[in-house]
Amino acid sequence: MGRMKRWILFVPALTLLAQDPAGFAMWKTSEINDRARAGKADATGMAGGPIANLGGYNAIVVRRDKTGESEIHEKLADIMIVTEGEATLKVGGALAEGHPTTPGEQRGKGLTGGVDKKVGPGDIVHVPAGLPHWVVVPEGKTFSYLLIKVDKKQ
Repeated sequence: MGRMKRWILFVPALTLLAQDPAGFAMWKTSEINDRARAGKADATGMAGGPIANLGGYNAIVVRRDKTGESEIHEKLADIMIVTEGEATLKVGGALAEGHPTTPGEQRGKGLTGGVDKKVGPGDIVHVPAGLPHWVVVPEGKTFSYLLIKVDKKQ
């Protein structure tokens, strides 16, 4: 086989090798932050939205422009990968004035008890299912993160 024919066969093979395998997903921090900045915040001060449903878990871009409600999820764990800004994550205790929002989830006006954790870019946080938590954003600041919601059945 001539040298030119070998190159003609080799180039398409390289293209096949360069494609991502089925099910693979990757998001650059810059992409997460761009997407978080682009959204319009709702009344709770939250913007963003889903970027992938990957079977037993979902990936969501979140930007918080202010402190929202506290929450607890019966069946979902949260993994937060902070990409921009700083906040206080309050964990534990009990929801203040909790009310159901969707099956298996409650929200409230804050937490009673619990502990405060300062979080910032590069921090990774695991909030297990059933643990009350509340993201408190400093006045006039924004806080962005990639949120992975994992069904505890997985």
